[in-house]
Amino acid sequence: MYIHWAIGDDGWHRLSEISCRQGVGVYIIWEDTGQVLYAGSGQVGDCLIRHQLDSRFSGASVTWADFNSRWIYGVEAYLHEKLKPIHSQRNPAVPQVPVNLPW
Repeated sequence: MYIHWAIGDDGWHRLSEISCRQGVGVYIIWEDTGQVLYAGSGQVGDCLIRHQLDSRFSGASVTWADFNSRWIYGVEAYLHEKLKPIHSQRNPAVPQVPVNLPW
């Protein structure tokens, strides 16, 4: 499945600079080194606000994709398998739904 990943005019968004936003989908948080820190799903704005308060994600970049909630958990499972984030876990019982990666 093809999804559109958010990117700013000047490149990837910094997690610390994201303000309130609406939408349901998936998101990826990573370090400048390329190490993926977290891949998650849900109400993206609410999730990103929580992660802004977590020092493990200080200085990180973020992207997200809004789409039909029917596919969220399968896409999240795929992101976990492909990206191996270091601070998140997935439910292994959820079938993966492959998507294009943002990079």
